[in-house]
Amino acid sequence: MLAVANAAMAGLVVALLYQIGALTVGRIPATYAVAVCSVAAVAAVAVDLRAMRRRGYTVGLKRQTAKRLAHSGGRPWWVTPLFWGLDTGLVWSTFRVSATSWVMLLSALLTVAPQYSGLVYGAFFG
Repeated sequence: MLAVANAAMAGLVVALLYQIGALTVGRIPATYAVAVCSVAAVAAVAVDLRAMRRRGYTVGLKRQTAKRLAHSGGRPWWVTPLFWGLDTGLVWSTFRVSATSWVMLLSALLTVAPQYSGLVYGAFFG
């Protein structure tokens, strides 16, 4: 349930960003968009290496779905993994292990990454 919800939400978020980008910044020449994404990827690797050396997390919000959701009773088994999957599938809303998720969002906005890349991201999360 967690993996399915994550893939569904990541697919939706990335597809929406792609559509917004196609309407707004999609007119940027492809070579410039790829160059911006390449610079962002190199910066993300640098940020991730710094986080690894400090044994911390990368750039992002330092929050996550409430753990008490899993420990309170009275709910069907699938509710907690559904909410956790939807939350982590937003991509930007919770702890991130890698800054490359930000690169994926930027790549979708610049229409460099295909619309379905969120589904791939979610599948690999699973």
